[in-house]
Amino acid sequence: MEQNSSEKRGNVFALLGILYALLQYIWTYFISLKLKNSGTLASVTSPYGYLPMLFFNFIIALPMIIVFIGSIARYRRDFDDKLWYIKTDRYLLTMILTTIYALMYPMATRVAETPRSGAMAWIYYLVFIAFLEEFLYRGLVPTLVDRSNLPRLLKLIIPALVYGIYQSALPFAKYGINRSTLLLAMPDIVWSTIFHFALLSMKKWSGAMWLPIIVHAIVDLSFYFIF
Repeated sequence: MEQNSSEKRGNVFALLGILYALLQYIWTYFISLKLKNSGTLASVTSPYGYLPMLFFNFIIALPMIIVFIGSIARYRRDFDDKLWYIKTDRYLLTMILTTIYALMYPMATRVAETPRSGAMAWIYYLVFIAFLEEFLYRGLVPTLVDRSNLPRLLKLIIPALVYGIYQSALPFAKYGINRSTLLLAMPDIVWSTIFHFALLSMKKWSGAMWLPIIVHAIVDLSFYFIF
């Protein structure tokens, strides 16, 4: 009887994790759609608009920020060390990668047309993308889903698909929900789904969230340099 109660509670946690991710998707889609309809989406997503872009990404990240604060306050005791950020068994590699990311700051300010835009990109990819996405998609969602009595394969696949599908929110808002937009977003969906497993493995290997956060930030900032 006690075991059944624990399994049910675990399934509720798993559902809660998926709902959190769904909330983030819906929020991103509708905020982007609203800004598109008002004619401001192009300006707030442009790398040349420093303050509008910062504001846009803060609004997009708002649900993740709220959930981050709430989960640390409410669930930290339940999850033990699964949502740790500072604790790690792999200090050396994390420190090396953190140093590499820090050295990318002067590169970012030189690559951009204005140093201010480069600084914004450096902060943006670490905070709004890497930290918050890792918290939600490699931290909270897999931890919650893992507490369910779902088959092991589904426990692995669901968080990966949730993260991959998230990449379609902005394209659907920009270009409409149709087959051509889905095909346009498909490379990002597939890449993000695969990337999820790599980042999750880093989290499990290092015993903390810092390693996937830094790797995620380095990869995204590298794409910024290239494109």
